[in-house]
Amino acid sequence: MFATVNKLSKFLKWCIFVLVVFVIVTNLIIIAGSSRYRYEKVEDAPEKQTALILGAAVYRKGVLSPVYQKRVDKAIELYQGKKVSKILASGDNSTIEHNEVNPVKNILIARGIPEEDVFLDHAGFDTYSTMYRARDIFQVSSIIIVTQPF
Repeated sequence: MFATVNKLSKFLKWCIFVLVVFVIVTNLIIIAGSSRYRYEKVEDAPEKQTALILGAAVYRKGVLSPVYQKRVDKAIELYQGKKVSKILASGDNSTIEHNEVNPVKNILIARGIPEEDVFLDHAGFDTYSTMYRARDIFQVSSIIIVTQPF
């Protein structure tokens, strides 16, 4: 019986090791493959039609989470730096109580972005839906996706 438990323990340790190595290698491949498409500084970004702000948490009274606020700030920098001419805010608006995009619109307009350059995707329930809708519904031809490095 102890031999069986010992073998099972070794097998589980091996599986955990393989899983950890797989996750690390996968992340390294993604980081290496996407490095030429990531920009830390606005001046390094190419000129594109639209900055896409991916949705994130919005707290009570329309207060954006720190992650979402940083995305909005970066989109404003891209617009003011003339890297984009439009901003598309995407997020979940599945219920009356939960609206991720209207608070973003209010912030963008308050910070000087003209309303005609702000578009809202209320059905950005996940990244796939957001990308699909940006291309097919909003007719975005070129894009900078605004997110954070982690």
